[in-house]
Order: sequence, then structure tokens, then C-alpha cells
Amino acid sequence: SFGATSSLHLLPPLLEKFARQHPLVEVQIDEKADCTVIQWLLERRVELGFVVLPDERFEVVPLAQDELVAVLPASHALAARSAIAAMDFHGQPFIRTAAGSGLHIDQFLAAHGAQPRTLFRFEQLASMLGFVARGHALAIAARLALPDAPPGIVYRSLAPPRVRMTALAALKFERLSPAAQAFVALAKSQARNMAFSLPHTA
Repeated sequence: SFGATSSLHLLPPLLEKFARQHPLVEVQIDEKADCTVIQWLLERRVELGFVVLPDERFEVVPLAQDELVAVLPASHALAARSAIAAMDFHGQPFIRTAAGSGLHIDQFLAAHGAQPRTLFRFEQLASMLGFVARGHALAIAARLALPDAPPGIVYRSLAPPRVRMTALAALKFERLSPAAQAFVALAKSQARNMAFSLPHTA
């Protein structure tokens, strides 16, 4: 699992139903950065992992559509806008986090030539939110990974929107252990029920 999107939103309902159907199977979860999850899947260190699509290296079960959002101090001038363009970040103090989506954030900014001033690099979203709330910098994060906006912070959509799809992945579903195959079958049956509507970004 690569963070809050999968750990908090996708895994709990799957694990609860899987435990009822297969009470003797023990599921072990490791949470790492998304790049580590991909590496472990490729190295066959884990059977299943969550990835962000597209990724042609794996067989996948798409589970949730998410979007990147701007994370802004409520007092910042950009907070008055309904959507934030990449160039709005250009030259602004910026926070990068290892909590995931880094590659997708970089691609969004680079595609429009935006170069924010990265002053902070944090492992945890909580650290990022604390610095944004105090007005020290701006950030971008996946909406499903974020809590409801705490005091002093607003979330705004990006312009153009940067959508991402999270999926359960394996190198080959047919080569998984019986327990892992059962988990994939459950994910496939639940996929339609797990389509999340994104929380409002205001």
C-alpha cells in the first residue's frame, strides 16, 4: 500500500469482507512510497500492490478515481480562485512530500514550465499541512490522501484537472497464490461499489 489513498480508503472495506470470507487467511500490509511498491511488485517481493495508472507492466483492477489538488494557506491570494494553474506555482515557496504522487506532481508542473521554489521536503502529510496552515508554502497532493481541510487550509482543483486512477496490481494474476487470487476476485467484485466520489475541494 502506498499511503492514505489505498490504506484508508481502499483497503479497509476489502479486508473486512475478505476476513469474513476467508477467516483463516492472514493478510499482511506494508505501507511504502508508491515507487517502492512498484519495485517490490517487479521483484516479486509482494504478490499484490496498489499502483497509479497507467502502468503497462502489471495486470490491474482499477478501484478509485482521484485527483491532484492545490493545498493552499487560506490567507493566500490564490485561495480566492476556484482552480489553480501550474504557472500559479511558479516561483512560489513549495513543499514536496514523499507521501506519494511525486512523479505526477512533477509531470503536471513540468508540462507547463512551472518551477516552484522547493523549500521543504517532508515524509509525512501532517508535516506538510502544518507548514501550509502557517502560510510558509504551497503544495499539491492527492485529494483522497488528504483529510478534511484543517483550519487555515483550503483545497482547490488544478487547471487543467490532473486525474489519477488507483488500482490493485500484480505481475500476473494467474500466477498468484490461491489466497492472493481470492483477494483479487473480491476486488473485482467490489470494484463497482468502490467508485469514490471525490470530496469537495473548497
